[in-house]
Amino acid sequence: MTTLILKSPLSGWSLSLADVPDPVFAQRMAGDGVAIDPTGNTLHAPCDGEIVPMPGAKHALTVRTSSGHDILLHLGIDTVQLGGKGFDMLVQPGQRVSTGEALLRFDLDLIARHARSPVTPILFASEGAIRHRSENCALAVGDFLMEIAVGAAAGSANTPAPLAGMEISRFFDIAFDHGLHARPAALIAAALRPFESRVSILARGRSGNARSTVAIMSLGVHCGDRIELKATGSDAALALAALEPLLGVGGTELVVTSIFAPRLVTGQHAVQQDEVRRISAVIACSGIAIGQATHLVQSEVAVSEIGAGVAAEAVALDNAITKVKVHLEALASAATGEQQTILTAHIELIQDPELAARADEYIQRAKSAGYAWRHSVRSVIDALQADGDAHMIERVADLRDLENQVLRVLSGNHPGHARLLPARAILIADELLPSQLVSLDAACIAGICTARGGPTSHVAIIAAAMGIPALVAAGPQILGIEEGSVLVLNAEHGHLDLAPTDAERAAIERDLASRAAQHVTDLAAAMDVAHTRDHQRIKVYANLGALVEVAPAIAKGAEGCGLLRTEFCFTTGDSHPTKNEQAREYQAIADALGKRPLTIRTLDIGGDKPIPYLPLPREDNPALGLRGLRTSLWQPQLLRTQLRAILRVQPVVNAASCCRW
Repeated sequence: MTTLILKSPLSGWSLSLADVPDPVFAQRMAGDGVAIDPTGNTLHAPCDGEIVPMPGAKHALTVRTSSGHDILLHLGIDTVQLGGKGFDMLVQPGQRVSTGEALLRFDLDLIARHARSPVTPILFASEGAIRHRSENCALAVGDFLMEIAVGAAAGSANTPAPLAGMEISRFFDIAFDHGLHARPAALIAAALRPFESRVSILARGRSGNARSTVAIMSLGVHCGDRIELKATGSDAALALAALEPLLGVGGTELVVTSIFAPRLVTGQHAVQQDEVRRISAVIACSGIAIGQATHLVQSEVAVSEIGAGVAAEAVALDNAITKVKVHLEALASAATGEQQTILTAHIELIQDPELAARADEYIQRAKSAGYAWRHSVRSVIDALQADGDAHMIERVADLRDLENQVLRVLSGNHPGHARLLPARAILIADELLPSQLVSLDAACIAGICTARGGPTSHVAIIAAAMGIPALVAAGPQILGIEEGSVLVLNAEHGHLDLAPTDAERAAIERDLASRAAQHVTDLAAAMDVAHTRDHQRIKVYANLGALVEVAPAIAKGAEGCGLLRTEFCFTTGDSHPTKNEQAREYQAIADALGKRPLTIRTLDIGGDKPIPYLPLPREDNPALGLRGLRTSLWQPQLLRTQLRAILRVQPVVNAASCCRW
């Protein structure tokens, strides 16, 4: 194991990949790394290496180190549509470059005006683990960017390791407008993660490893080109079938003789644990867990199409929605923090007039309440998915959740998900719904792994608030894991280990015991004054979003509130809170903090944080439109009322603390 140090190839502001406005990069499908919002106009080499040929890709390039590891630099988001305009490549394919050498000059103004975003992902597209990275800070060219622990490269990305088994070949015609550029290449590589078979892609007289984003991009495949995919291994057919939704249905051209008898597949997603021992996934909440596989199956509620009369079905649906609303309110009253915020959003969503109006249209056509509700919700889901916004697509699970809760009530059942869990359960599901998670006994949950979902979904947020390690987007293969089998969930490196050996289990148990002991020690020292090693005093403040969060924050050593998110005052009810109502809430938090500092942030709504009684105009990029202070200035009466409420709060002041308003 060696260490690879990457230097910043751009001047600008660094940010996490999770903040990149493209799910392929945000979910690390093309590799892990850091993104940079550039302020300069030149891209430099992050390390010594060789420029990998990437025909036609003037907006992106790859530097391959002497050890065979690939660094992918993708300048901007959706810049492929510029067709090379605004980019001036300063190096040639195959050229050796040194750290800091200028590689590409670009027109930042043109990119900012015509591409989706100038944010530039810098990705480690090989096997390895990033130990340290520079995020959320200003960078100059040549500053430290990443430290990566790497082993010996497994060989060129264009030459997959030999694998015995059945070989299947299939042809596809590429329909992507810009060919196999970064996004479709990463999607292909990600779709193959659950499978063991070797998969090669052949195009334009060359071949590459279909598991490597860089190798696929290096082939220079254009729209309309025909490619051949060859898969070899026991799950070769499943691997190619997984690519059909992405590439379109192709025809199997040949099946080569099987070198060994293929395994018996007893179901669509069957997994044989002596063959597959590790499944890669996307990290939603960091941590490590060991426990037993516990499947949560969300079966679809059957509904009849024809109703028992318009009046009866309308009343039935209204009663069901009311029961679900009461159930959600009970959950929200017992919740805190992010859980409470999400449940409050569900309470508003279940009462959405558009959903009710669409359902009523079906009921007026003699459809049943269940049929009407399902089709109303799914019409909204279809619209969200068609929009293509990754953040809004992750809200689809919330709508499915509400659909299922109402349908359960209509079928005579409770809206909640009653389920007894074994101790140290690792939940396995196709897609976990928010109401499912909050209704389960958190003390029994060791970890979560879902086939679908994203790292910013509401379930991921709730899991993080509960401190439960979670993986998402692991693929359908996890659905075949045997119930009760022992699993190791590693949400620090992004994989689920099946059938760990006794030695591996013992090592994990020791590590978890050590972490638990350290946690106890940390809590015992939480009230100690914090200093750096060179004796600089550091004050530790907590971000708060409700009164109930104050006491836990103080118990864990918070010396004050660094930011009070005041949205909690505005997200309940059907009108904005009065000056007196806000003042009471803020005063209660100030009193609970005592003499500790309190910083209050004014209302931050808009974008993905709407409030029901203040409809905002639709915008292509809501984050750059009415959001935060811009919304407050658009509705100045809200800001004036809030400022007056804040000024009424009486802070406790002494010589050692102050309140900031």
